Amino acid sequence: MDGDHGWAKLTSVVHYNRGKMKTAAAHTLVEPDDDEGMVQFVDVLPQYEFDPLYYGIEQNTKNRCGHSVFPARRVCNDGYDTGRRFLGCPYEGIHTCAYVEWVDSEWKGRERYVIGQLSEKINKVNMDAHVPEVVAPGDAQKRITMRGPGIMGNADFDSFCVFANLVEMDDEQLARLKRVVCKHNPSRPLYVFTIKNSIIIKGKAKMYFSKAYTMEYIVKNLKLPSEIQVFSRNRKVAKVRMVLSKVGKTAMITSNWMDVVKQNKMQVGDIYIFWFRGSKEGGLKLLVDQL
Repeated sequence: MDGDHGWAKLTSVVHYNRGKMKTAAAHTLVEPDDDEGMVQFVDVLPQYEFDPLYYGIEQNTKNRCGHSVFPARRVCNDGYDTGRRFLGCPYEGIHTCAYVEWVDSEWKGRERYVIGQLSEKINKVNMDAHVPEVVAPGDAQKRITMRGPGIMGNADFDSFCVFANLVEMDDEQLARLKRVVCKHNPSRPLYVFTIKNSIIIKGKAKMYFSKAYTMEYIVKNLKLPSEIQVFSRNRKVAKVRMVLSKVGKTAMITSNWMDVVKQNKMQVGDIYIFWFRGSKEGGLKLLVDQL
């Protein structure tokens, strides 16, 4: 790795050389005061959870993971490192590499002790209360995967999605979402949303995006108010007007949103993907498709 980065004491680490993986023998390196900004390839990856203030792909770095791609933003939720931000491989499961770059320094002193104790209590509560997958009564074959505020996941696709409200996906919908993520590896997270009545009421309908998503992925690339082109099923469906609300600082689609609703035949309970991509004319364009 580059000599610019400090290194902590590591044993049985995994190094990557031009994308090819090899296991190094156990060894000891110089330990700095802390590991902030340090790039590691470790045996055991930190556990993490979705954080609305720190998620998505980090493109403002010269470092790459073992797959030679930009790392993903993570927030650790494990033990004494709970709350620390780090960058990790955007892939998960058997496809992940062992890349870890800590953004925050290690907690110290009483701060470290208290965080560790709280983490243990929170993990126990989550184990008792958090059930992300359920089986529908009377139908052992039908599985529902749930995501949303307070319902986090560590699956391959989770780093590439923001679940704005409660999203309940059956196996077919989940498979479709995974295919989209795998095929496109989106640099801006997909905004996954369950359609509510207020979104499709004629005369009052408007689509809105959360404040965190607005600030991180919309206003940094698009000056509001602005008109943007909307595509569905690989065709243009409308040019809509997007504004920034005075209260809450959330981005909203107002004018011509009903054209998008009608073209897609949106109904309450449908799950849609909203994906903002760069436009050739500058700014953003929006892809809207149903799961």
